[in-house]
Amino acid sequence: MTAILKEKVEHLETRTDSLETVLGQFISSMNLVMGHMQRDTEEFKRQTRADTEAFKRQSRADTEAFKRQSRADTEAFKKEVRADTEAFKKEVSGKMEELSGKMGKLSEKIEEVSMKMERETKRFKRSVGKEMEKLSKKMGTLVEDMVAPNMPDIAKRYFNDPRLEFLGVRIKKRRADGSAEREFDVIAISETRFYVSETKSKPRPEDVREFLDALAELGEYFPESADRRVIPIYSTLHIPENIWRHLTRNGIYAMGLREGTMDLLNFEEVEKALSRAIPEG
Repeated sequence: MTAILKEKVEHLETRTDSLETVLGQFISSMNLVMGHMQRDTEEFKRQTRADTEAFKRQSRADTEAFKRQSRADTEAFKKEVRADTEAFKKEVSGKMEELSGKMGKLSEKIEEVSMKMERETKRFKRSVGKEMEKLSKKMGTLVEDMVAPNMPDIAKRYFNDPRLEFLGVRIKKRRADGSAEREFDVIAISETRFYVSETKSKPRPEDVREFLDALAELGEYFPESADRRVIPIYSTLHIPENIWRHLTRNGIYAMGLREGTMDLLNFEEVEKALSRAIPEG
């Protein structure tokens, strides 16, 4: 039993020695491999550093070349822009001079046309003024011509005068003493009344005041009005409200167009004012 154990122990020792030998060889091999790997790593690092430095140098060189090319391109572009700008300035200057010349001619033409228009306008105004003056005179006679034919009807309808003894248009009369002459637009006389009409194409407040002054002197031009009731009539185609009130306050009848004919427009108001004996305002 002991011999067998001893033999096994010896066999085990032999195997252990073999294992140690194999392990030693493995460790030696691994050390060799590690040495190679370390050398390879160092070589890779050196190569990497060399490549990195070469890349940096190439990058710096490329960057400098790019900068130089950019500066050159920028300068060339600036020169081209300056040249184009100068050419544009010269072209614009030429156009401006040409335009200035044309504007000068146009200004002269405008001034000439303006002076011509001013002369034509003055001639037109003078012509229109003359035509308006003629039209105004014509309108004045038109009102008179419309007033006179209606006087008999006005006298009959409003004042119970069946017949007029006299009816005249644009009557010129001298004062009894011969010191002055006045024209009366329409005069109509009945047995008991004396109708005097002032006609205007454009009624104004001052016309009413002038008519009142004429009425105050009526007896000096027509002595026959002294023993008759004076019927003052202010006649126009259209009577504004302010003129209508002014006439009514002063006891003057307003004659204007109504329903296509000349008629008294404030008869009732004047009659009421006269019946209350309101003094002249």
